[in-house]
Amino acid sequence: MKKYSYEIRQIDAITSDEYDETPAWTWNTSFYLGIMSTSASDHKAAFLRRIHALCPQLNLRRSNLYIAYDGDVYELRDRSDDRPILAAIPMF
Repeated sequence: MKKYSYEIRQIDAITSDEYDETPAWTWNTSFYLGIMSTSASDHKAAFLRRIHALCPQLNLRRSNLYIAYDGDVYELRDRSDDRPILAAIPMF
């Protein structure tokens, strides 16, 4: 079974336009938190488990957070303003 590795990073993002109703977020900088390795077919679930291990204070079940996937990177985002908080970046 193929093994997949992701680097987990905390995101500091800035908005492109503070006056826009739906701002586009750009990563300003990011901070290394750890590595996630999985052979599971559900990478989103593996990312959620790793987030819980790294940041147990985040209550993902009752929070305003969700996982977004752009085909390459998984991001934990705030549902209220779509701001990225954490990311899983594939390591090749």
